[in-house]
Amino acid sequence: MPSLHTVFHGRDGLLAAVFERYGPVVDVEALAQDPPQRFDDAVRGLYRAVVTAFRSRPRALPAIVADILARPDGPGARLMEAAMPRMLEGVGSLLAPEIEAGRVRPLPTPVAIQLLLGPRRCT
Repeated sequence: MPSLHTVFHGRDGLLAAVFERYGPVVDVEALAQDPPQRFDDAVRGLYRAVVTAFRSRPRALPAIVADILARPDGPGARLMEAAMPRMLEGVGSLLAPEIEAGRVRPLPTPVAIQLLLGPRRCT
């Protein structure tokens, strides 16, 4: 264990490496770099990235979320603070063309993410 902590610069570094590998950040960034033609497909890709991160083994993302809920000032929260700008940038770049075309309201990215993840009313 001490050698792992040395390689990853402590427990937080090790957690960051696990989150990088098993979290949704890399998939969201890849989706933003090569976005689908249709916005619906981009949204599905975002959902897929998050769901895959929650379902993949080891169950790193659920453990990090549990840590955040149990200890809001713990390593999980610090890890999310470090990863969140990358997630916001990726989602923001997916939303930008839709905002420019007038199909999506120009909202702050965190609010837009909440609306994307929240329940929708079917018409």
